[in-house]
Amino acid sequence: MIKKITTLFAALLLCLAFPIAVLADGNAEKLVDNAGLLSESEASIVTESLEKVSDKYDADIAILTTNGLDGKSIQNFSDDYYDQNGYGTGDEKSGVLWVIDMDSRETYVTTSGEGIAAVTDYGKDLLASEVNPYLSSGDYVGAMNAYADTINYFFEQERAGTPVDTYGKPAEKKETGVGTYVIIGIVCLGIGFAISFAITGSMKKKMKSVRRQSTANAYADQNGLNLMENTDRYLYNRVVAVPLPKNDSSGGGGSSTHISSSGSTHGGGSLGKF
Repeated sequence: MIKKITTLFAALLLCLAFPIAVLADGNAEKLVDNAGLLSESEASIVTESLEKVSDKYDADIAILTTNGLDGKSIQNFSDDYYDQNGYGTGDEKSGVLWVIDMDSRETYVTTSGEGIAAVTDYGKDLLASEVNPYLSSGDYVGAMNAYADTINYFFEQERAGTPVDTYGKPAEKKETGVGTYVIIGIVCLGIGFAISFAITGSMKKKMKSVRRQSTANAYADQNGLNLMENTDRYLYNRVVAVPLPKNDSSGGGGSSTHISSSGSTHGGGSLGKF
């Protein structure tokens, strides 16, 4: 009897623990400051910003600071940390994790699920230009808030169907009707005639000593034309630069992806050193 009660009690504990474990999935810490870059109050501010963006787009937007990579490349370290610490929401494990390694002074952003589409290769480089100046000056709170704001913008644009990328929808040009061009042409022609008539009229009035002659000889100089000097003078040169076409077989844009050690698909890449 006691054995049955013990078994039922153990089963009850497992049932209670299971929903807790499921609830924890996709709700990993948004800020893990293992390198100790932030004070308690600063960490609270950054965490609030990350949670706000995460809740808005139902994706884990997180930051990890570290003082080493455990002998791994920064890509493998970032991907493994994401996969092994419960990051990502939904079936696609959507999210973005920014890793700041103070040992190598390099940062890396790893993306998953919708995060891959939101943070394109071009977007990654744009993100680097937003956060690296803060990191270089030691303003870690500024860098992390800039990260949260930029990722928020990336997801916003991706949800709107216009991800931040090298390719985009060109601005629609308004077509000018044929009638408009005709009117503009007539106006320009009329202005041209008016100006030329005024100029030639003025010149004609000044030529009071000139009279029309009956023969062509009257207009010729009686002394003839005498060439005293013959020279060639170099006036100018013109250089035309023609850029070489780029061989881009990839079609441009989008997000590069790779497979992590756990078999998950990730995007992202290095944001460089600071």
